[in-house]
Amino acid sequence: MTMLGIGFLYSKQYKKTINDIISGKYGKRRQELFNNTPLATVNAEQALFVCESCGAWKQDVDLTLYAPNNPKKLLKSKSLKKAVEEQGYVLFVIGWELKENYHIIMEHYCFCPKCKKRMKKSSQDDTKVLKCPICGTDNDPLDSFCWD
Repeated sequence: MTMLGIGFLYSKQYKKTINDIISGKYGKRRQELFNNTPLATVNAEQALFVCESCGAWKQDVDLTLYAPNNPKKLLKSKSLKKAVEEQGYVLFVIGWELKENYHIIMEHYCFCPKCKKRMKKSSQDDTKVLKCPICGTDNDPLDSFCWD
């Protein structure tokens, strides 16, 4: 998996993303779905999107919306319940929690800046074959890890 996260700043990015969704920045449909789904959350992680048509790629916030599989079970957590009462939404949810406790209610799609076709979220294998967006040469991937 390609991880382009922002580490300890994730909670700040999550809050900004939620506020942008609530304000309608990402469209009325996303705004209404978020506001009308109890305990809805969003994947606010950075993701790499690749165009299968022309090979272009870009980094963007994921923005996929999720609903809890079992809202009653989640609300048994006193800290979560308090956060929802005070803030109006779940403070933040990270990748493994989304996989274990939530399901997708609205997938996020990016559109290619070059050919305008829909892009797909990349996997680790995709990054190994990406071409340079400027000169078109092959990618020489490096394994790296940065922790803040």
